[in-house]
Amino acid sequence: MGAGGRKRRSKSSKEERLARELLPLMHKLGVATATEVDIETLESRLREEIVKQQGTAMGIGFISAWARKTDFERAAHIAVWVVERGLTQR
Repeated sequence: MGAGGRKRRSKSSKEERLARELLPLMHKLGVATATEVDIETLESRLREEIVKQQGTAMGIGFISAWARKTDFERAAHIAVWVVERGLTQR
């Protein structure tokens, strides 16, 4: 998602790719189902909400910064925990 909620030209956003990667784990942990996430409309719903709230979106860069393949499940669980508690907005 670009600045001001403008749509990026890429076919698949970082948010969408991350959601696709984490969907099996979200389901396994009982965080969300594929229907609830609805990846096909995720980017537009996020953009609409950001614009509506006059907000700013910030990516979760720390996952890719330190997670190793063997630690992916633990890193994803921590990311879900952080997002659920709203700690990304500070």
